[in-house]
Amino acid sequence: MQRLYALSASAGSGKTFALVARYLALLFTGAKPSEILAITFTNKAAGEMRERLLGSLRDMPEAMAQEVAKMSELTPEAIEAKRPEIFRAFLQSDLKVMTIDKFVHQVLRKFCWYAGLQSDFTVEAQPRDAFFERFLEELDEGRYRDLIDFARFEAQKRQNIADFFELLYEKEKELPPTAFRVEPYDEEAAMRWAFKIKEFVLSGNFSATAKGMMQFENLREVVEKGWFGRESLNYRTFSRGFVEEMDVWLHNLYRETACYYERKEQFFLARMFGLYDAYRRSKQNHLKRTGKLHFKDIEHLVYELLRQRAFTDFLYFRLDARIGHILFDEFQDTSVTQYRIFEPIIEEIAASENGRTFFYVGDTKQSIYRFRGGQKALFHHVAERFGIPVGYLETNYRSKATIVDFVNRTFPYVQPPQKAHKAGGYVEVAEAAEVLESMGDALQRLFDAGAADEQIAVLVHDNKEILQVGDAIAERFGKPIATHKRAKVAQQPSAKALIELMRLIYAKQKGMEGALHRLNFLSLIGRPYDETFSPDIPLQRPAAMIKAAMERYKLFDEAAMKLLEFAIPLHDLNEFVYEIGNYEEELPPKEVAGINVLTIHKSKGLEFEHLIVLDRLGRSRNDTSPVIFDYEGIELKAVRMKFKKRELIDETFKTVADKEKRLAAEDSMNKIYVAFTRAKNSLFVIKKPKNSVFDFLELPPQTIGRLETETMHHLPSIHQTPLTLNVRDYGRQEVAPPLETYKANDFEAIFLGLGVHYLFETGDEEAFLNRYGALCDKSKALALAEAGEANLEYRMLTEGKKIHELPYVYQGKPGIVDLFVDQGDRGVIIDYKTTTPHDMQNYMQQLRRYKEALQRLMPKFKEIEAYLYFLDRLELVRLEG
Repeated sequence: MQRLYALSASAGSGKTFALVARYLALLFTGAKPSEILAITFTNKAAGEMRERLLGSLRDMPEAMAQEVAKMSELTPEAIEAKRPEIFRAFLQSDLKVMTIDKFVHQVLRKFCWYAGLQSDFTVEAQPRDAFFERFLEELDEGRYRDLIDFARFEAQKRQNIADFFELLYEKEKELPPTAFRVEPYDEEAAMRWAFKIKEFVLSGNFSATAKGMMQFENLREVVEKGWFGRESLNYRTFSRGFVEEMDVWLHNLYRETACYYERKEQFFLARMFGLYDAYRRSKQNHLKRTGKLHFKDIEHLVYELLRQRAFTDFLYFRLDARIGHILFDEFQDTSVTQYRIFEPIIEEIAASENGRTFFYVGDTKQSIYRFRGGQKALFHHVAERFGIPVGYLETNYRSKATIVDFVNRTFPYVQPPQKAHKAGGYVEVAEAAEVLESMGDALQRLFDAGAADEQIAVLVHDNKEILQVGDAIAERFGKPIATHKRAKVAQQPSAKALIELMRLIYAKQKGMEGALHRLNFLSLIGRPYDETFSPDIPLQRPAAMIKAAMERYKLFDEAAMKLLEFAIPLHDLNEFVYEIGNYEEELPPKEVAGINVLTIHKSKGLEFEHLIVLDRLGRSRNDTSPVIFDYEGIELKAVRMKFKKRELIDETFKTVADKEKRLAAEDSMNKIYVAFTRAKNSLFVIKKPKNSVFDFLELPPQTIGRLETETMHHLPSIHQTPLTLNVRDYGRQEVAPPLETYKANDFEAIFLGLGVHYLFETGDEEAFLNRYGALCDKSKALALAEAGEANLEYRMLTEGKKIHELPYVYQGKPGIVDLFVDQGDRGVIIDYKTTTPHDMQNYMQQLRRYKEALQRLMPKFKEIEAYLYFLDRLELVRLEG
């Protein structure tokens, strides 16, 4: 196994297989799972990798065994002999298979005190402009005037200034340390030459058209004229009276306009970065004060901790000591800031001679996240910097030969060309003005050939198009679609009703009528409008208010429960009304049988038997950003501002603008490459005759191969049913009794159990009251915990190392033990229950599963005892046998 290695893995070539094989080879050559850090781009990819690892260790396929043997230099027989032991160790280990976001989150949790944060900070999603209003309130008068001036400039670009500041926040750690001039700028020098041309044309022997083009009073109007930007004025409009001196004036105008743009850029960048600095400081102070962080905030804080603080070496020493091996997936989508966080650890691994390893995979052809900071240049930069050899995976195991050959021809930059592992396949490129009608025809051919709905995917370009496609499929075929898009909690009727009710109460507290909130609330709960309606909900902590409203208006479902959980840490109604705008949580996805309809970005990492890729249903979006970020390799060298026709007169800016256009074209090419390579069996491409997103490709109408389908049993349609919850006594433990229909006050029992369990785990009464006090009988919870802890028998049983919420996977099924006590060669399982049932048989079966699992997974314990602890009567019941 090469200690440092990179793989360039084209679509469908088995990069996940390579990552899993590398991870397993490390295990079989002596590495512990806790020493291996595997970084993925998405939670889905992390979950898939964990499942593949678990499955291969449980029952290793022959192909995987051969690959692991090759990497580890062990025989397949030796691998099989060691597999059960390594599987047991794997199940008991602290796995580090996670996204970059999760990794930096864990780092910040570990070192939060060094960043000036409390350990109980929370993480939540945030709309881009959620903080902006608060920032405006904190600006002094001078800064506020600067902001107004800048906003006037920005209005020409149709760019929201809050979005722009957040864009700078995204790239903050990359911004170059540039000194900007702040002297005032004017257009006088440029206009002197413009007026020279104007005077000459108006007084000379020129056509009426030429004289009409001299109607301007300022530089903006000059730039908008059709002659601005030409190499010479010696063309038809001005040819009648043209003299060569006119071109001298023209080029002097260009030179001075370019200088004007340069000075204007410097002035606005100085103002912009001054404002941004105030925005950033205000934002970070607010985040630290409230303890509520967002994903990019965490990344910034970790970067500062690990790259910019005096104790960087100390923190890296503590972090680096626990990481022996790094595996990195989708490396082309990593941002420069994210890479810089890892860079010192990679340096240490590269320089070490103790067997530590670094391995990454990616495909620059699938780089489609530049808009989110992804920097594909990192792939080769890291290889060159550390002298890492790059291998190539050339065989496509996903798509059939006809599709692979089509992709190779369509994208000649796929080098080396991919080889197909499977024969057959079908490709059809159709040109049609009515894209949705042509899509319907393609679907009909697939249905006629026997394709199941679940085997078909339609790829679109944005979320709005998903709805259009769904409507078209429903109208023509009456079939459901699966959108792969999760519903936001705050958009569900029950949660929306509760939010509107809280806003109504807030409005009335402020002396306002709140008629719109009253109308929305009553409409959502199915009542006619009543202007006299006034909610009788006492003003208290938001969670208690929502709980009372759920009971009064019978709003009990999953979305309402999620909203209740969101409100738990909030202290007052003002905070709820402000924070609800930041609430982005989604409901778990519902499994729906139907044709898959999703965006190309969402399809990355997925595959489908039959794929239809559509042209845009509307117009392409224009780039409205007022700046260009000018990179040289992976270094951000400058920020350049866009001005109308600047590239026509400023060669330096033209070079930057041309490079940005080339990168944007590559983004478009990569996006289509990702789309086409999702197909396994058949690929349909539907393009418009004009203004097509496929115009940059040589893509004539064509039909190649033979359309065939593989038999698949159709899934029954799944309709929404009344919500059921597994009412749990404590935490996340598995409960043996069957599911019960969710009832109005069941959450009382849920939160009582969660609260008591939290008290047992933390012993922090104040934190319990903040989190659960409004949601359960706090006196009862405190009394149960206090009495339970004081029980002499319980105290004797729990002498030793306590492990709360111990997770495990046994026989493919996960579980969590409330409390496990390590007493050397003896272990004790405690399973808490708030109340004693009439029949405890189900609880005993559950406890028996815990004991059996831990006995198999933790053979070092010669004896494991298991107890149910009924807190209502302080009774410990031992599992016999």
